[in-house]
Amino acid sequence: MKRARFTLIGDAHVEGVLDELVQKASRAVLRFVLKDNLKALVLAGSYGRGEGGIVTRDLVQHPSGTLDLILLVVGLRSPAREKLATDAGAALETLRRRYLVKIDLSVVDAHAVERDRASLRWYEARHGHRHLAGDPAFLPGLARFTEGALDRAEAFDQIVHRGGLLVLNDLILASGPLSPERREAVLSQAADAVLGFGDAFLLRRSAYHWSEVERWRRMGDRATSA
Repeated sequence: MKRARFTLIGDAHVEGVLDELVQKASRAVLRFVLKDNLKALVLAGSYGRGEGGIVTRDLVQHPSGTLDLILLVVGLRSPAREKLATDAGAALETLRRRYLVKIDLSVVDAHAVERDRASLRWYEARHGHRHLAGDPAFLPGLARFTEGALDRAEAFDQIVHRGGLLVLNDLILASGPLSPERREAVLSQAADAVLGFGDAFLLRRSAYHWSEVERWRRMGDRATSA
C-alpha cells in the first residue's frame, strides 16, 4: 500500500526526514503515557493532512512548518495532563533542535472532545490527520464534527488571531535590519494572515473545508466569478 504523504510537493528526501521525525516524536511522547490512559495519538495540522510545506536551502528540501501532535487521553485529571504535556514536551526538545522543526504537543481529555462544540480545530483534525497510536477510529468517529455544524462566529476569531500576525510583523520590521531567518518569519506570518482572512470569508459563507488546498481552490473560484 502506498504510504500517505506529509507534504504537497516535497521530494523523497524531505518525506523521509519527516517520517523519521514523526516516528521518533511518537515514541518520545508514548513513553510518558500508560496504555490504559491512551485514547489516540495523532498528527494534525498541515503535515497530518498531507499538505505540509517545505523550504529549500542549499538545493536540499527541509520541512517548513509545525508538527502538530495531539495526545488524546482518558482517566487523567487536569494536573496529570499538564504534567504529561510538560514532561513529553521536554523530551521533544532534542528532536526540535536536531531537525530544526517546530513541534507542538497538546494533551487533551478525549471525553471532553466528544462533548465539545464542532470547532474548526476538531473538524479539521477529524477529517485531516495521521493516526500514530491508540484507537484509529476515535477521531473519524466524531460524526457530528462536520462543516455544516461549525460555529460561524469563529470567523471573527480567525481575523483577530491572524490579524495579530501583521501587528507582530510591524514590530519586527521596526526593530532593524532583517536577518534571513527574520525575513522568512515575516513572509510566513504575512502569508498566514492572508490565508486566515480567506478562511474567515469562506466560513461566513458556509463554504469552509478541512483541506487548505480545497480552500485555496474555493477562494480562486470566487475570485474568478466576482
